Amino acid sequence: GSSSVTIAWAYPEIFYNNGNSSAYLQLQVNDSPVTDAAVSLSGNFPGAPVTLAYASPVTHSGNVYASYQVLGFSYVAGDTYIFTSTALGKTASATLSAPGNLTLSADANGAVTLVNAGIPGSDNSISVYDSSGVTNTLYLSNATFPVTIDASTAYAGISGTIFNLAVNAENDGGTAHNAGVSYGDFEVAAEASRSVTLP
Repeated sequence: GSSSVTIAWAYPEIFYNNGNSSAYLQLQVNDSPVTDAAVSLSGNFPGAPVTLAYASPVTHSGNVYASYQVLGFSYVAGDTYIFTSTALGKTASATLSAPGNLTLSADANGAVTLVNAGIPGSDNSISVYDSSGVTNTLYLSNATFPVTIDASTAYAGISGTIFNLAVNAENDGGTAHNAGVSYGDFEVAAEASRSVTLP
């Protein structure tokens, strides 16, 4: 019966970046990848539920998982997202909450100086780095919104220098009913990025 069915998940993740949504779930049943499972994302968001389609095999430390994904669904901060997988008669599920509603406000020069999140995550970070990628001029982990950015230090450089700002509000952690999470962890992240060129 289904009691002998062991389900393992890896990297159950939902991302929302600059308006683009994606969700991923990697699945293993009885130590093998199952490519014909029913995997979905349900909840109270508009258009729910949506189906995650099988994409490819993924290997972690010699363990092969079946990776499922869906793109372009409705991501609404504060709404509930429920991952569900059904394979070999056994259903596993986990309920997650979406952070987000990120707002980025710029000064007259186009430099983002105020960042806020209508619904912060459990883990929030902000970074500004020179596009050459060498140094962070600003890095805040465990940020508490709203965050004011000092343009004179975060965007310090010569005219024409390009800076990249990245904002991340994410909820980490969670538990799955009927499944163990063997690799990675639950992550629902709202991300925003901007490019700022010094005048």
